[in-house]
Amino acid sequence: MFIIILIIIIILGAATWFIYNKYFISTTPSVNPIPNFYLRNGKSNWVDDIINNNNYIDNFIEWDGQMNNIMVPNENDPNKLASQFRFFAEFWLTKLNVNEGFANVKDLVGDLGKYQFSRNNNDYKAIFNNSTWNWNTTNYCFNTVNAKRENSCLGGWMYGNGKCFPPAQTSTSCNNYDWNTMFNYIKQSQIDLWKEKCQVVETSDCKYPR
Repeated sequence: MFIIILIIIIILGAATWFIYNKYFISTTPSVNPIPNFYLRNGKSNWVDDIINNNNYIDNFIEWDGQMNNIMVPNENDPNKLASQFRFFAEFWLTKLNVNEGFANVKDLVGDLGKYQFSRNNNDYKAIFNNSTWNWNTTNYCFNTVNAKRENSCLGGWMYGNGKCFPPAQTSTSCNNYDWNTMFNYIKQSQIDLWKEKCQVVETSDCKYPR
């Protein structure tokens, strides 16, 4: 009888271990599902190329080794490298529904090293070329109150060096803005006209001030 009970306990233990490992422990894929990240010309359709993993060599650029334009949006950077790095990380983490990932970065010449990125809700962290930086994607709604928020960007625009830069997904030709330039928009109708002019489409989860 003791032996039978012992066998039953072993069988139940093995079954419990199998079910726990199969359904409750998430394992890292043996093959990284994120493709290589190619640095592209800022005038190319690089957003769609990242989404569809299109790699046209005539769109590639040769990186100059400077990290400033990668870590902080810079209005003088024609290749919008900060936007490319941010968009790539946000797109793949969202697509795979994971909180961390990595990709091999390549330019016109060759391999530039590993790009690691992670997220915690709206807060993102990136590591590349021995440098680490962070950004936040809190998406405030465009209204007369939010227009006066210091050091904040509306409608998914990116903040850097005191200014707001258009998100990668938009084709707006509007100038970059800061809270001082938006402060003169007193009426909501003025904000709405600005949104129309700048091709700004708010997301359904944009936030109003508390």
